[in-house]
Amino acid sequence: MMTLEQFRATGHDCDDLGEALNDALWDGIEPGRGRLYVDVLYIERKPASGWPNGRPEEWSLMLDRDDWLSDDLAELEAKLYEFAVAEGYCGEDER
Repeated sequence: MMTLEQFRATGHDCDDLGEALNDALWDGIEPGRGRLYVDVLYIERKPASGWPNGRPEEWSLMLDRDDWLSDDLAELEAKLYEFAVAEGYCGEDER
């Protein structure tokens, strides 16, 4: 199974999450940008116009019915990794 460090290593900056994921969530609004992991999971970065609720944090993660806003990317990556493992996104890996 992929480790947290290996999961983090799959992350890369993405300037248009909607296009990368072929997701209509961002249609008609400012493109979502953030970090993309294992090519399908993401942590969104604060839009240039700011979050709709005015919060100052840089990063947003939404999983199921939970969501977090934080400046601590590593903490959010750990939460996303736990989700990825539980949902089967981090398959078997030779060590």
